[in-house]
Amino acid sequence: MKTVFQFGGPNPYNGAATDSLITLEQKDTESALFVVTYGLQRKTNLTYSQAAKELGDCIFHHLACESVLDNGGE
Repeated sequence: MKTVFQFGGPNPYNGAATDSLITLEQKDTESALFVVTYGLQRKTNLTYSQAAKELGDCIFHHLACESVLDNGGE
């Protein structure tokens, strides 16, 4: 599996200083499925479109928690 995208900083939940808070990985299999990891959440065997949505949701959630995005509506 190869890491294709990282966003954020060190992951405080697993103790590894080199892990990114949000990570997108692609499996080295014929089906080339994806894995999205965000904190303790890990979603596996995602298709391209599922991984794209999950990655976007994770990034938006992270940015809202950091008060960068206003998720309160209009």
